[in-house]
Amino acid sequence: MAYYGLRYPSRTACDVIEEMRSCCKTLNFAAIKGLIEEIQIICNRMEAGLERKKEINDADEYVRELKKEIKELEQQKKSLEK
Repeated sequence: MAYYGLRYPSRTACDVIEEMRSCCKTLNFAAIKGLIEEIQIICNRMEAGLERKKEINDADEYVRELKKEIKELEQQKKSLEK
């Protein structure tokens, strides 16, 4: 799997959730507050990444529409020149 230059996190959301499950099994909740904060940070980064991807896709769509409009205008110009 390629990550296209982005650094892959050393701990994934699944890793943190597994550690939370471990805390529940052992009834040792000392680390829960820190784990909640860690999972929140990971999820915020994922959401930000998804938002950036959506913005890039929207920009690509806008560029395609502009290129289509340019082609149509060039065709109109050619037809008027004749």
